[in-house]
Amino acid sequence: MAATAWLALSAQSATVSLTFVPIPAPGVFSSVLVNDAFDGAGVANADDWQFEAVGGDRVSVRIEAVIGTASPRIRILNAANATLASTDGTTDGVGVVYAFVVPAPGTYRVRVYTDNVPGALSAYALRVDLGRGVALETEANDTLATANLLVP
Repeated sequence: MAATAWLALSAQSATVSLTFVPIPAPGVFSSVLVNDAFDGAGVANADDWQFEAVGGDRVSVRIEAVIGTASPRIRILNAANATLASTDGTTDGVGVVYAFVVPAPGTYRVRVYTDNVPGALSAYALRVDLGRGVALETEANDTLATANLLVP
């Protein structure tokens, strides 16, 4: 069972909740897409997106900046503000965290920002996937040679 929720929200330097539809349940894959823009360079201008998860949930996050040189950063943080997973995107404007396993029930945040001044005002698309009892992709398979085989 898969469901997708498409949201257009603005973080505006405050934490905004991501709403997965349907509410994640065992055996359910949920996804949220957010369109926003960086307000400036540096972590002080970061956008934080909040979600609830339970231990064992798998979360994947992908950001695509319109201006490739933005080199977007992704951080997954817990309620104590500790970084649990992170990636620094490349100059193609893409950053991805694959299948992060949530350690315990609670509130988590996805923080996105750029440190690259030329890309500081870039628009971006952020996708957050949450699988509860469902495995998510664990590797990049962007070519035909590395694609997963689908069995009917």
